[in-house]
Amino acid sequence: MMIDYFLFTSCGNDSVALMQWAYDRYLPNVLVVYNDTGWHHPDWEQRIEEVDQLAGDMGFMFVRTKGIGMQELCEKKQITPAFRRQFCTQELKIKPSLELMDEHDPNKESTVLIGVRREESARRSTFPEHTEESVGHGGRSLWAPLVRYTEEQRDSLLKATEIDILPHRSRECFPCIYQRKEGIAEMSEEDIIKVEKIEKITGSAWFNPNSKQGNNNIRDVVKWARTNNYKKSNPNQIELLDVGCDSGYCGD
Repeated sequence: MMIDYFLFTSCGNDSVALMQWAYDRYLPNVLVVYNDTGWHHPDWEQRIEEVDQLAGDMGFMFVRTKGIGMQELCEKKQITPAFRRQFCTQELKIKPSLELMDEHDPNKESTVLIGVRREESARRSTFPEHTEESVGHGGRSLWAPLVRYTEEQRDSLLKATEIDILPHRSRECFPCIYQRKEGIAEMSEEDIIKVEKIEKITGSAWFNPNSKQGNNNIRDVVKWARTNNYKKSNPNQIELLDVGCDSGYCGD
């Protein structure tokens, strides 16, 4: 199977827009890659299937990478991921992606496409459009063609796909350790139980207690997130910092 482009998608807005961008430019031999972390939102499976179908309609190939899975990974490490120990990204996204690319592109001649936009956040405001030899992608050329796109321009691409524009970020990993208060408040009992299980197995909190007013277990964190007494003006809260999972593989 000849692959000219590995297009990484989280199935979120930006990376789906990137698929339309690639389709409009008749890019050949595109493999759309979704990293299945085994930790997505219960409703996310339908989104993945829609993007898989879209890829087929565009003449692209679609594949899921499968790693050890979040729960099994945390059990193995006996700790939860955190800001300075983001092993989840390495094990569940980067490692299986590199294995896939090395299998289909051993000579590193293919180009990697990601949907990063500079407008997304301060953290990505200087992201380069081209990286000749990206270390994180095995030395392959990395191209982020949407870096200068505004949200309006991105949405124009999304509308052409006829896939819904999401009112939130990708939920390929839900809840992410960087989940904002709004997202935590929306967690279902099913979501809470899966996090609670990991917290009990590892003896460590899923969310940093320092960023959640000292709450150190998932049920207390969700309760906190659903209250209205949180002072968003508090500059000491990590909740407000521009942090997030940034594997360099998808964009949103």
